[in-house]
Amino acid sequence: MSTRRSLQTAPSEDDLYRVVAGPARAEIRDRGSRFLAQCFPARDEDGARRQVQQIATRHHDATHHCWALVLGHGSRALRRSSDAGEPAGTAGPPILAAIDKRRLTGTLVVVTRWFGGTKLGTAGLIRCYGGAAGEALEAAGAQQCRRESRVSLEVEHTDVASVQRVVFGAGGRFAEEAYGARARLMAVVLPSQESALRERLVEATAGRVCFLPDTEDD
Repeated sequence: MSTRRSLQTAPSEDDLYRVVAGPARAEIRDRGSRFLAQCFPARDEDGARRQVQQIATRHHDATHHCWALVLGHGSRALRRSSDAGEPAGTAGPPILAAIDKRRLTGTLVVVTRWFGGTKLGTAGLIRCYGGAAGEALEAAGAQQCRRESRVSLEVEHTDVASVQRVVFGAGGRFAEEAYGARARLMAVVLPSQESALRERLVEATAGRVCFLPDTEDD
C-alpha cells in the first residue's frame, strides 16, 4: 500500500502565525497611578530592548518601564518579560499573558507607570499592567502571516523542470537559483509541506536530488 503523502497548497493552522498589526497605545489610571501601554511589531531582541530604552529616556520622569516580548514560533520561540522594579510577577508576566491570550508573536509591549502615591497591591498591579497591555493590543489589531520553510538543493540541469513542477505544484516558490556545473536552488514552501515536498523531489529526480544543509525558517 502506498504511503505517499499529498501536497496541499492550503496552509494548515501550524503554518500560520499572528503579529501585532502596528504600533498602538492605551492608557488607564487607578488611584492616582497612570499606566501608559505601548505595543510595537518586533523583529529581534536587541531592537526590542532599544525600543524599551528609548521609551525610558522619553518618559524619564516615570517610576517603572515594564515590558514583555515574544519572538519566533513553537519550541524556538523567545519569550522575555521584565517587572522593572515592581514586585516579582506583578508586571512583566501579566503583560506577557496579554500577548499570549491573543496568540501573537513578533510583538513587544511596554507599560510605563507613574506612581500616584497609593500602593495598588499585587492584584491591583496585575490588573493594571495586564489590562493596559490588553487595551493597547486591541487598539493595534493583529495581522495573520504565513510561516515558510526553505529547502536548499542541487540537481542536474536536466532535472530542473521536474523540480519546478513539484515546487510550483505545492504552491511554493524559489528564493534563489544559481546555475553552475549543477543547478543550486532554494525552494520556499509551507512548513507542513516540507516533508512531502522532499519525498516528491526524490521521486521526480529518481534520487538524483542532493539536499543541502537546512537554513533558518521564518
